[in-house]
Amino acid sequence: AIQICVEFLVSGVFRLFLVGSRFTSGITADQLTVLLQNTSYAEEYAALYNGIDYAAQAIVSILPSVFNIGLTLICLNLACGRPVQITDIFYGFRNDFRKSLKLGAVFTAVSQLYQLPVALLEYDVQNNTDSAQIFLVLCLLLIGTVIYLPVSMAISQSYLLLLDFPDLNVTKLLQQSIRIMRGHKMRLFLLELSFLPLWLLAILSFGIGNLLLMPYINVTYAFFFLNLMRVQHDDKSVY
Repeated sequence: AIQICVEFLVSGVFRLFLVGSRFTSGITADQLTVLLQNTSYAEEYAALYNGIDYAAQAIVSILPSVFNIGLTLICLNLACGRPVQITDIFYGFRNDFRKSLKLGAVFTAVSQLYQLPVALLEYDVQNNTDSAQIFLVLCLLLIGTVIYLPVSMAISQSYLLLLDFPDLNVTKLLQQSIRIMRGHKMRLFLLELSFLPLWLLAILSFGIGNLLLMPYINVTYAFFFLNLMRVQHDDKSVY
């Protein structure tokens, strides 16, 4: 809901900005109405409009990412057999909100940098760009994937570490996540691959299966973290 409202607001402001730039030549009320109803600005300023839309989505996604702290707490409590409350979803807002927001911004930045070639590819296809440029974007997407997968897996335990070690700052949380994931990224990758058949079933159910699949996956990640920390303890490398 937050993302939709902000994207609508940004789109409206951008449209008014384009309208305002034409006020210098004078415009009547009827002409203004026609201009506001005209969507040709999206074609005339396609690159600028898509760039603003992409940036807006990236910025807007940071705030909802704070909810991931609460979701992680719920999953960790379920995995540990502890009581769960619906209000746990607001944990990131109640406890050190600035740290939760910074951590969410890091995850958002990593994700958006990976998705940037995808956005460029969509823009190129929509505008019938030549095949050479599309091939270049596909190469960037492949390179981005090769970089994104190990990076995202290396920092994947930061939310869980925040719950176990709330005194650590964001930099320390990221560093500790990278440390404990050394030698275990392939385990996580294979675990994620094991979800593919379930994803296919969820797609065949027109998305209804996600109501069961997403909680299953999230709690599985919590169990992975518990196993990971047990391995760290057995190796005598716990903090």
